[in-house]
Amino acid sequence: MRTTSGGTHSTSNFNDPNRGKSCLFSFLSDGQWNVNKLREVLPNDIVEEIIGIPAGLIDSDDDRYIWQGSTNGTFSVKTAYNLVKY
Repeated sequence: MRTTSGGTHSTSNFNDPNRGKSCLFSFLSDGQWNVNKLREVLPNDIVEEIIGIPAGLIDSDDDRYIWQGSTNGTFSVKTAYNLVKY
């Protein structure tokens, strides 16, 4: 256990080998943040920052990879080349 400005928090989940493998959608419930689930894996100060961000994923597609090297989020050899070229 550790104490933060938000209270006491268990750090046992930080050593979980599955940590980081959850998708964003698993922390939502009816289009809103599942605060209890967030608090199971994150310190309270971070949870407070997250819940300040609108979830905005109601009726959203599944999580997916987005290529930041292009304007439309789709990978192409051309955009990869342009990234390494400059």
